[in-house]
Amino acid sequence: MIGKGRGYTLIEMMVVLAIMSIMALAIIPSIRSKIIENRQSEGRLKLLEILQKQRQFKALDASRSYTTNLADLGYTGNSIDTDGGVFSGDKEPVFKVFASTCGSLTIVHCVALEARPIVVNTDDSTWVVSTDNAEVRVK
Repeated sequence: MIGKGRGYTLIEMMVVLAIMSIMALAIIPSIRSKIIENRQSEGRLKLLEILQKQRQFKALDASRSYTTNLADLGYTGNSIDTDGGVFSGDKEPVFKVFASTCGSLTIVHCVALEARPIVVNTDDSTWVVSTDNAEVRVK
């Protein structure tokens, strides 16, 4: 050794790297779960927003029924895409929202809204809400 060494040894650097790797392994699943929760929240909120617009649409005229065409509610097109919210970063569409009739009930009495994941991921669920039941539930 020529002089008093300044700096870190290879062993010290490897220990720091190992500690940082362990910390990353502990943090990444937590961040991933927050991303999933955000996507699901955003999908549920969009469904409730559209449900409110459906109720307003019908309330404007007593003879009017609900609509399965989301363009009637001010959206562009018959289905809408929702972005991933703040955690996804890239704002890629996550859910596609559709409107349909409620099973055996006519469109005059009920409309069902469904948010389906665009990219099928085991963590993303399909969410459904209808005018006869304002509770958003997993399909």
